[in-house]
Amino acid sequence: MKLTAGVSPSDLRRLVSRLREVERKQMPYATMLALNATGEAVLEENRTLMRKVFDRPTRWTLNAFFLRRATKRKPEATVERKDAPRGRHYLEVEERGGTRPKTG
Repeated sequence: MKLTAGVSPSDLRRLVSRLREVERKQMPYATMLALNATGEAVLEENRTLMRKVFDRPTRWTLNAFFLRRATKRKPEATVERKDAPRGRHYLEVEERGGTRPKTG
């Protein structure tokens, strides 16, 4: 007993063409979603680690980093530290260690 699927070569060509079209349209979107989800996870892990390292960190400290989100045209997401209002950022001092500089 022989079973055949009844798929012709032209059907296969149409299927491959359709899959390529889906890949071309959906892969940039899926990549963007994956990068942004990873960036969010990194940002949350960073906050979790800051809660462990610092004694009672303020919201200012916990929100010192932000996510520059990926887009379909620019598939890269980065987690960056926000700029200090003036001068060096206090987290740079914490990172290097040492004594706190004199204030005004």
